[in-house]
Amino acid sequence: MLALASPAAAQDLGGALDLGQLGADIGVNNAIRANVARSRPATRPVRIVPGTETQLSFRPSLEQRRKNLAQFVARSRARDAEGAARMEALFASGDVIGRINGQLGTYGFRTNHVADAYAAWWINAWLASRGRTDDPTRAQIDAVRAQAADAMRALPQLARASDATKQEMAEAYLVQTALIGSALDAANGNPERMRQVAAAVRQAARAAGLDLAAMNLTDRGFVPR
Repeated sequence: MLALASPAAAQDLGGALDLGQLGADIGVNNAIRANVARSRPATRPVRIVPGTETQLSFRPSLEQRRKNLAQFVARSRARDAEGAARMEALFASGDVIGRINGQLGTYGFRTNHVADAYAAWWINAWLASRGRTDDPTRAQIDAVRAQAADAMRALPQLARASDATKQEMAEAYLVQTALIGSALDAANGNPERMRQVAAAVRQAARAAGLDLAAMNLTDRGFVPR
């Protein structure tokens, strides 16, 4: 599980889980739902299509990153001022995305790749929705990375998206991924708190249009439950 190693990140998720508009404008979650609906454990090929990675990757900008993090705090402040203050302090403590990159890299994820960022969030959110803190297998990770990439490559809006737009999407998913992991770490050993975290993640995912309860994670990616 990816987590931000910070006491601030381990507090109540409050308004930090803001997934309602994440990727909504270009239909990411609609494409993901359709992809899962077509999936079957025995038939899904695990592959990355050659020659299409530039559509999903981007060249990160530190200036854009600062704007993104400030925007995440501002959105959170509208719902949870205390939580937003903790998030702001966390972002000011160092290169948060750089730390996330170091952790995700051990699992094969790329933080400058919007589908990889989505896949990291998808896996962490699914595990969290079940109150699980175990790591997925590498086969599961690679399958979900390929699955997210397959779905996103079908979106013409993403093909036309600028590096700045892709970076904003990716870094939103990355921050959400790490916040979920931190909340799970803090709740480990506390069944009631774990149930609260799981419920918050399920609710946020549903608000984004994704029913985590309707899918299972397998070595071939997510499939209908």
